[in-house]
Amino acid sequence: MSRLVYLAEIIASSLERWRARCWELQRVPSYASLVVAENEGGQMLFLGLVTAIETGPIDQGRVLATYQKTTGELERDHPELFALLATEISCLSVGFVDRGWRQLVAQLPPVPPPLHAFVREATDDELERFVGQHEYLHLISHRLPAPLLDELLLGFLGHCGRRGLLTGSLLHSFVGTFAELCDQEYGRLRRFVRFAEQLVTSHS
Repeated sequence: MSRLVYLAEIIASSLERWRARCWELQRVPSYASLVVAENEGGQMLFLGLVTAIETGPIDQGRVLATYQKTTGELERDHPELFALLATEISCLSVGFVDRGWRQLVAQLPPVPPPLHAFVREATDDELERFVGQHEYLHLISHRLPAPLLDELLLGFLGHCGRRGLLTGSLLHSFVGTFAELCDQEYGRLRRFVRFAEQLVTSHS
C-alpha cells in the first residue's frame, strides 16, 4: 500500500463507527467526505463518512500550555511540541465493498474494519458509485440527532459538488429519499432543500 495515498490508521473500530489517527497533523480528509479503510490484502473495503476531526495531545491527560506565538513561530522555536500532538477522525460506517462480489453494499459490514487498517479518501469512481445509492440514508438516519445528520448530509453533498458529481437529477433523487426520513417535518425538509439547492447552484 502506498503511503502517498493513505492518510490515517484505524485505532478504534466497531461495526457502526471507527476512529483513525492521521499520519500528519494537518493532512486530513475534510468533514463529511467519504473515506475508505482496507483490510490486509484489500479484499474488503470499509466505507465511512467523516463526522468529526479533532487535534490535541496524544496523552489525553496532558493540558496544552499557551505561548502567545504563531504556529510558524512555534514550529521554529518549539518543534518538539508537535510530536506530542495528533489529529484523529471519527467515521460513521455507511457501507462496504467485498471485491469477491464486486459490488458496493450500503449496509453495515459483516465485520468491523481491522485495527491498524490504512484509511484514504474515496476515489472518484468509488464516490460516484456510492452517491448513486441512497440506502445509506436509512442506515445512518437514527444514529445521529437530526441537526447533526442534516449538517453531515449537506456537507457530503458539498463534497460531491467539489468533485463534480452533484447534479440536479442526483439532488432530486437524494431529496426524495431524505423526505421519507423526515416524517412530516416539513420545516426541516424545506431548510434542507434550500441549502442543497444552493450547493447545486454554487457548483454548476
